[in-house]
Amino acid sequence: MPHIRSLDGIRGIAVLLVVLFHFGLLQPGWIGVQIFFVLSGYLITSILLVERRKPLREYLGRFYWRRSLRIFPLYFFFSALAAVSFWTFGAPETFGRDWRWIATYAANFARMRETDLGAAFVHLWSLAVEEQFYLIWPLAVYFLSPASFRWLLVCLLIGCPLARLGFYTMFHDAQPDWLGRSIYGLPTSQFDAFAAGAAVAIWPIKNSLKWFAASIAALAVCGAAVIAHQHLAYHAAQKLSLGYAMFLLEDGGFVWGYSLINLAAALGIAFALKDSPALLQNKLLVRVGVISYGIYIYHVPTLLSLKQLHLSRMLLFLVYLALVYALAEISYHLLEGPFLNLKDLRRDLKPPEPSVLILNGSEALERK
Repeated sequence: MPHIRSLDGIRGIAVLLVVLFHFGLLQPGWIGVQIFFVLSGYLITSILLVERRKPLREYLGRFYWRRSLRIFPLYFFFSALAAVSFWTFGAPETFGRDWRWIATYAANFARMRETDLGAAFVHLWSLAVEEQFYLIWPLAVYFLSPASFRWLLVCLLIGCPLARLGFYTMFHDAQPDWLGRSIYGLPTSQFDAFAAGAAVAIWPIKNSLKWFAASIAALAVCGAAVIAHQHLAYHAAQKLSLGYAMFLLEDGGFVWGYSLINLAAALGIAFALKDSPALLQNKLLVRVGVISYGIYIYHVPTLLSLKQLHLSRMLLFLVYLALVYALAEISYHLLEGPFLNLKDLRRDLKPPEPSVLILNGSEALERK
């Protein structure tokens, strides 16, 4: 696909939200992960819709070749560093029990154990969900008819929240911490985020804006109804959460609250594609978006290491931001970049003709 700077701007915002969340400066910053999922759903679906006219072997080969070059080098480099550190210094101390889950991209399922992932690895759960998405999505795009694929998206947008509710209903007596991280990490709880992004790719932008705005309005009305019910029945309405209790498990907030975030992120992506706001074109923000993968990988272990220095909070924050940015830049130039340059090396996996590269995949979906 053509490079779209505003989407890098969205990546930059998403990763900054996550960085601020883990530092403890922005409680709702975790929604940056949801934005990443929605954006991934849009980008991957758009790419696959263009590529699906190829034979299956070439279609899958090209997709997984390029995804492997983008994801694996940094991920396994970080894993190798953790292993060397563990064998040399005994830290991170949880590596011995976590490494199998990390190496197999099952970190999200590891969070369902009685003991969560170690602090240095807890953020890797989202990368595991991404990989699980990559396993099934190319096949869905390739084999489903246009109408069936659209119905799949609708089913995911409705079914995933119901799956979250079903899991909560089955295990509502469990420890809240275990229940919360289990629901959050399951693929069935997150695939509606990818579906929300995919919807932007297959429906014309103007229609996407209307449908997403209407859906958000409907969810907001439902939230107002929840507030009214809480107030009348319990005299304890959680007004700041629009009735969704996004930061708590009570009142089923995780069920539709995630849906509200996903649809809002999809609406933002649709607006960015249509109008390209100046904020999303900011050079520094775009650059942060370009190296966001490295920032995401390094930001948690960097923070844990810096906390050992006992700096003042302000100094710690400034050093933290500077160091994470520097590590991500170095990683991008020395590790990620050289592998990305290999993405079109295989002659049997030629890129598509420039004439079929389009911003919206709805046209490609109709061709086969």
